[in-house]
Amino acid sequence: MAEQLIISISGMRGIVGENLTGSIGAEYGCAFGTFLESSLGSRQAGKKQKLSVCIGRDTRPSGQMLKSAVTAGLCAVGVDVIDLGVVTTPGVSIMAREIGCSGAVCMRDFRLRTGGGSDRLHLWNWCFFQPEFDVEQQSW
Repeated sequence: MAEQLIISISGMRGIVGENLTGSIGAEYGCAFGTFLESSLGSRQAGKKQKLSVCIGRDTRPSGQMLKSAVTAGLCAVGVDVIDLGVVTTPGVSIMAREIGCSGAVCMRDFRLRTGGGSDRLHLWNWCFFQPEFDVEQQSW
């Protein structure tokens, strides 16, 4: 039985093929796009501006599949996606601001070390964020 996804303020972690699948990626893409629309839509009242999100990933084999899934979810709710390809985490943040994106997704794989030093699991850490999100302006 697969363990649950780990979802926190810093992102989402899961095991590819077990609890982190393409359908989960698409669902989270939809959710992030919907969140951006609801949070930025009120700021853009009167002027309909197309939302955009840039996506960056690392070189792991599962990255392309998961990026495609998140992209499909974002596009399903009307968000344009800019694929940055293989890029560093700071690169995603910098490009999101430079391009003027409404949000960004950074996908990183890491390996869980088990006894004996062998790699057992491939996990992904996703971070969904808004470049211009101002915590002080939010009413929690």
